[in-house]
Amino acid sequence: MSTLISKEIGLKYSLWNLLMCNKLLIVEFLKNENLFELLIKDSNIAYELKQNKSYEIFKNKINEIQEQLDYFTELGYLLKRKESIFSITYDIVIYPYTPVISPIGFTTFTGEIYTLSDNIILTGSELSKFEKISTIICNQIDSGRHSHIRRFTYTKDQLSYSDVYEIKDNYFDAMLFSNMDGNIKLYETEPLNLPTKDGKDEKQWGFKKSYPVEIIENKQKIDEIISTISWKKNKIGLLIKNGVGYWLLSNNIAENFHDRITQEIHKLPQFFEKALFNYHTVHSRIFEDSVSTYLSNQYNVNVITRKIVKNSITNEQYEIDSYIHDNKNQKIIVGECKLRFEDKPINYDEVVRLKEKIEFLQQKNSYKVVGMIITNVDKLDSDAENFVLEKNDIEFWHASLSHNWKNRSDWKVTNLTQIC
Repeated sequence: MSTLISKEIGLKYSLWNLLMCNKLLIVEFLKNENLFELLIKDSNIAYELKQNKSYEIFKNKINEIQEQLDYFTELGYLLKRKESIFSITYDIVIYPYTPVISPIGFTTFTGEIYTLSDNIILTGSELSKFEKISTIICNQIDSGRHSHIRRFTYTKDQLSYSDVYEIKDNYFDAMLFSNMDGNIKLYETEPLNLPTKDGKDEKQWGFKKSYPVEIIENKQKIDEIISTISWKKNKIGLLIKNGVGYWLLSNNIAENFHDRITQEIHKLPQFFEKALFNYHTVHSRIFEDSVSTYLSNQYNVNVITRKIVKNSITNEQYEIDSYIHDNKNQKIIVGECKLRFEDKPINYDEVVRLKEKIEFLQQKNSYKVVGMIITNVDKLDSDAENFVLEKNDIEFWHASLSHNWKNRSDWKVTNLTQIC
């Protein structure tokens, strides 16, 4: 790193290389040596820059720095904006306990409570994304989706209002200036994650073909070079935060460097899929879970929640909210859970959709398949009611819910009553 940001390289090229380390620069942080260390997300790089006094390159040169950054912006490499800068301190408490069974059958739970605390610096636009996803996480925790997480909280403090320069995704991590052979050249690069002896991720670069520094003036030529870089096809670059590497992906996701291995082995669900986290969907999932729990406890049957069945011919998928395979009574029950936030009756299309699921499953099973519409309203519209009364395989059930359920995350179904 000392050869990438140094007086030997000069201010102009050191600024470019610093953007390759960090992706963005906050001008106000370049004015203050203490804030300068906060600017660098990678703690290893920040420490090295502090040790080799790289801050001296930028000290008292703010006007010249902005001129150089504006020059890179005019060439089309950077985005410039004015933003508020925030310090975010977050606190997470998790309890990953697990059952332990001894050879003689003694069973207990074991585990430790872990507290994760950290501080990050975010621009206003980054803060907006952070707060949006934090709300999603908190809603999911409140709904019981992540029962091992005891607490997730954060505080924010505004540090300054500053010009922010960010290198565009296409150029990040793709090219660096270096004088490794005695002459300053621009090198095509590939970011590498080379763990340190203590196991922390550390960002370095693999240097490939070199070009004269003047080529940076020709953005069209730079674009042609980058279009041939294979690793840029599905990645933006690599960021390190507190010894943990994150790939920035082209779909606006920062993926933990090791998460791909984790997902391939353990098949972690995509918790942030849009279908999972809005207010209505979270409560609807609580309703489905609670209905299944009630049916299981009341009738002593095994209930599968959100079972997916697929038509191998048409590839159409049906999701069964509450699925019961009742061997004792030789029947299959298909529960359709409809949580209403307003006093709106069940309509004809909804009961027809349930009928489609019943008919599909009946083709595949010798047991009789029956349907249950389970909802917190006590009426069907006239067409839906006539349809249910006409068929002998659909029942209509009313669900009583906990008081003030719309404003709680710990509510449940307290009773089910058959209407027709």
